[in-house]
Amino acid sequence: MVRELVCSFGGVNVKLRMARGAWAPLVIAAALLGAAPAAQADPIVWTATEAIPDVYAKYGGGHSFWLPGFVAGKAGTSTFVFETVGVYTEAMNLQTSLLTGAIHASGNASFGFDAVVNFDNPTGFAPAPKLELKSTAYSVNGGPIDPSTWNFYKFVTDVALTGTGAFSGLNLVLSHKPASGAMGFQVGEGANGKNINMGASGWFYYTIDASSSDYWRGVWSDTSMQRGDINIDLNPVPEPGSVALMGVVIAGALVWRRKRRRA
Repeated sequence: MVRELVCSFGGVNVKLRMARGAWAPLVIAAALLGAAPAAQADPIVWTATEAIPDVYAKYGGGHSFWLPGFVAGKAGTSTFVFETVGVYTEAMNLQTSLLTGAIHASGNASFGFDAVVNFDNPTGFAPAPKLELKSTAYSVNGGPIDPSTWNFYKFVTDVALTGTGAFSGLNLVLSHKPASGAMGFQVGEGANGKNINMGASGWFYYTIDASSSDYWRGVWSDTSMQRGDINIDLNPVPEPGSVALMGVVIAGALVWRRKRRRA
């Protein structure tokens, strides 16, 4: 199954013909590579995986997306992870970034989404860091993490999660939380709120989009905004970023295919 999505990167709208499942990052990467020269030379590229709590964590985790409320009620869990790896890309000018990948409910791959999450850094956006680790993690207390080195972004309100499997036809709009912009999607060492690795995290609201199927519009009984989180580890893709990115997503897709064949 292939679906068309439009995302913005570096001020350029990119139309993605998005394949379902583990091939989605490959299609996305190809689209980004085609758009990157026009948008911003040599974007910063990372692979994304779920953030696992370490000794500095105050709260549990082990997820990439946390989707309580309506989604958790249908999937039987609020924790979602990438099928292989996600791809997180920052423009060199740090004005835009993009997180993509196929995710599914922990322990139940039949409930999934194709994620295309856009972020920007609008003029005047100056959020405070969200300090979710133990106080001993931060440099002000002698720890290894300095929040002043983090980058901050704002969720762009759009359809970011497109349902797959049992969630086919369910399209979710993500928007920034808090709406005041007092905190942002933060990127840096220890920024994922679960460990001191390089990572990223952010709060968001989610609602069903009008483009969702009649079935989902019928069963979505609570029209209020639900809430969610992203908590991810980031691993750099070596230069040249464009070539390496293609290698990473191709390798991930091949591993996924081999696992499927053995199952």
